[in-house]
Amino acid sequence: MGGAALALWLDSRNSPAVDPPAPASVTDPALSDLPQAAPAEQQAIEVALAEARLSEFDLAIQRLAALVEHGSEPAVEEALFLLARTQYEAGDPAAAAASLDSYLAGYPDSPAAARARLLRAEARIAVGSLDGAIEDLVAYVSADGPAAAYAYRRLGDVSVSVGDSVTAVSSYRSALQGGLGRYEESRVMLEISRLLDHQGDLAGALYWAERTAVSTPSTRDRVNALSHVKGIAMALGDSEAWQSVALRLASDFPEYSPSAAALNDLLEHGVYVEPGVAARLYIEHGSFGAAEEQLLSAVTQGDGAVAAEAAYLLGIMRQLSGDFEAALAWFRQSQPPVGAEYAFDHQWRSHQTAVETGEEGASQALEAFIGDHPGTIEAVSGIELLARSAERGGDSAEAAGYWLVAAEAAEAAEDYARAASAARTAGRLWQESGDDVLAAGALERATDLGGASFVALRAADDLSEIGEAGRQDAFYAETPVDDWLAAYDGGVRFQNEGNERALGTVQELWAVAERGTGDAIMSDLAGLGRYNPGALLAMARQASMRGQVASAAEAADVLVDRVPPGFMPLPAEVGALAYPRPFVEFVSEEADANEVDSNLVYALMKQESYYRPRAHSIADARGLTQVIPSTAYEIAGDLGVSGFELEHLYKPPLSIRFGTYYLGVQLEAFDGDPYAALAAYNGGPGNAARWGEGGGSTDPDVFVANIDFGETQNYVRRVMENLAHYRALYPEAGG
Repeated sequence: MGGAALALWLDSRNSPAVDPPAPASVTDPALSDLPQAAPAEQQAIEVALAEARLSEFDLAIQRLAALVEHGSEPAVEEALFLLARTQYEAGDPAAAAASLDSYLAGYPDSPAAARARLLRAEARIAVGSLDGAIEDLVAYVSADGPAAAYAYRRLGDVSVSVGDSVTAVSSYRSALQGGLGRYEESRVMLEISRLLDHQGDLAGALYWAERTAVSTPSTRDRVNALSHVKGIAMALGDSEAWQSVALRLASDFPEYSPSAAALNDLLEHGVYVEPGVAARLYIEHGSFGAAEEQLLSAVTQGDGAVAAEAAYLLGIMRQLSGDFEAALAWFRQSQPPVGAEYAFDHQWRSHQTAVETGEEGASQALEAFIGDHPGTIEAVSGIELLARSAERGGDSAEAAGYWLVAAEAAEAAEDYARAASAARTAGRLWQESGDDVLAAGALERATDLGGASFVALRAADDLSEIGEAGRQDAFYAETPVDDWLAAYDGGVRFQNEGNERALGTVQELWAVAERGTGDAIMSDLAGLGRYNPGALLAMARQASMRGQVASAAEAADVLVDRVPPGFMPLPAEVGALAYPRPFVEFVSEEADANEVDSNLVYALMKQESYYRPRAHSIADARGLTQVIPSTAYEIAGDLGVSGFELEHLYKPPLSIRFGTYYLGVQLEAFDGDPYAALAAYNGGPGNAARWGEGGGSTDPDVFVANIDFGETQNYVRRVMENLAHYRALYPEAGG
């Protein structure tokens, strides 16, 4: 970075501000169809864009305003639009609206005029000028802009705000032309239903609620839609319909609060509800006493089938509480009728609890069950149970053998994470017993199956302890992406018209700084493309070309997570999309200054903020490295940063500086142990010291197991997994 730092970055070191050099190519793709400014002016625009990306909005606004005042005509046109967008991003929608007034007055026929209207609509909504926003949104959809579906959605929102539900319904229906993504579309449909209900059109409301329930990919939205269907049916006096829906909610979605309300409605109206259905719902909501009361009553008063299911559920409750003797007794009392849905699970749980109680012959019976049901998750669980039973009995060799068989069974069931964990456990047991040959074979299998997971990372460390080379560098290779993709997915590509429209919406929203909604639709697309590698790669590339690092990483992450071991190593391009290095000049300088591995800084940044500079958590942590206010003020004092304000944490240079410094402090405090340092960063130094007791200071497995904060335990695992990816992709960047 050298002398090319930005204002706050330099101020924090008491240095004079200088202009940063322009990046090699940051021209905004959103304005590529405008006339090009002169080279010097274009360089100034690119510098302003770079400043805006670093949240240095004041500098960017000053630079763009100067171009608007003194630039050539092409420069003025481009700079004026960017000035408005930067003002909007900086939280000054009134100034943005005024700049866009000037833009549209001076360039009404510009290729970017429709986009300017969309941006002005958002600015006007923010300042409460809703009539003007409606005018702009109507103009945008009339021009058939790429984000027309989104504009119709916003037009519906504004119409609701001004009390025009008729226009709102019409606008929302137009928003369903495609381009919002399925999650957003399902929420629009549910809003249509609610508006029609409010208007008294119950038939229309019922149609849209039922359509939502059928089409939404979101379970929560489906539950809300079904709950609305139930309410409409009750209003229509259709007892059969509402009771049917209420029973479906209670039985199929017991964990959701609308389902609890549905059960209450049924009971209040004297409708019979099977004890098992009611008990499951009560258990989900922590009402164990009510659940037990229901089930005990059913056991004593119900018919054979009802009593059998109630006994089975009582057995599960006892099993979950750790009372295996009582659980086994209830399972033995329950005799599922032929064809009962729970019959297989009942059989599995009976064998499971018999082994847990140490019943004679239980292990042999479980082995027979496993042999009769190969390839099932229950078979995998059964083998793991036999392995743990052997461990408790002190037979490490037998236990290791069981764990290796469990790994093979999990691999056959395509549960690779579970397979890797079982293989590593086998390797550790053989390692502890001194059989390094068998240990190495099992641990190598764990690294093969686990990819870059925490388990595979630890297995590689285990291999190094017994003198074998780990495989942490085998995640990626310089493989041609198209060749790899053709082998992986048979050449399937992203050729879905609806998804293409949604991508167009995303790109337009990014262009007008509506990144939150754009990112949400992109996330929706990534989820829907989960089983289409070509689609995921196309989305990641599109986002990366637009400079949307987080969205590119999200799509690529789904792709990386879905790859089975047989298709490792991944092409390095895919890895670079999933594990990018944004703001590299700042990260490199701060990592060097604090003697921290820059790859570890990126691994932390991915987990903390997912590369989003303006990330803000419910704990009030802010910025790329998610520093909380109290810690930020301490760091500012330590580093002598004068005039520090919490808003500065959204500026990447300062966030990187503070986060890297604090990580360095923790690494020094814990003798360079990254596990303890990361735990301290997330859960506090005092807790990290506590977790290091009892062998945790020397054994990472013990340390991680000692972490009694679920969030921190997962955090440490994920950051270390991220680190393995970064080191594999950027070995020269380590420190």
